[in-house]
Amino acid sequence: MVVENRPGADAIVGGAAFANAKDDHTLLFGTASMITVNPLLQEGLPYDPARDMVPISSGASSILVVAVHNAVPARSLRELTDLVRTKPDALSWSSGPSLPHFVFAAMLKRHQLKAIFIPYRDTTNQQADFSEGRVQVLSHAWQAVRGPVEAGQARLLAVSGDESSARAGNAGCADGGRGRLPGNGDGGVGGPVRLARHAARVA
Repeated sequence: MVVENRPGADAIVGGAAFANAKDDHTLLFGTASMITVNPLLQEGLPYDPARDMVPISSGASSILVVAVHNAVPARSLRELTDLVRTKPDALSWSSGPSLPHFVFAAMLKRHQLKAIFIPYRDTTNQQADFSEGRVQVLSHAWQAVRGPVEAGQARLLAVSGDESSARAGNAGCADGGRGRLPGNGDGGVGGPVRLARHAARVA
């Protein structure tokens, strides 16, 4: 098996490379957001999830979190929404690509709130700014905020997944409790539609 990494653009680069392969043996390992979130957020995708790929198996799951820098007085998502409502565009936030961004952006839209989004090309500068409080809210995978949380610079307000998978973040949660985020950052293996048709014929 030859592994070819194609990162970038919220997994759109990898999805396009897979779709353009147009064969019956190339497989794709990526996040579920490639076929669920990207079509909602991106116009003119270079691949069509319904036409170009079929899911084969799940392979990984990441914990999604919403964390705030300790300078933010909010101790829960409700308190955070109240704070943003009283101070529109006063807080800045950033996120991981696709699903983490979609989750927090949807929360802001649902409550008709305004906060300043800060985009980053890589997580190194993003984590540094979050640790120093230049970005106050971060919606991301647990591993991306683990350092600031365990260093006592930030705390979790909400976590996705089941209780056992989220215990790693207990120490960083306000008062030991947290809100729940819908869904996980799932990933898995997909294949071309023609491969699924061939498998069906063989079966």
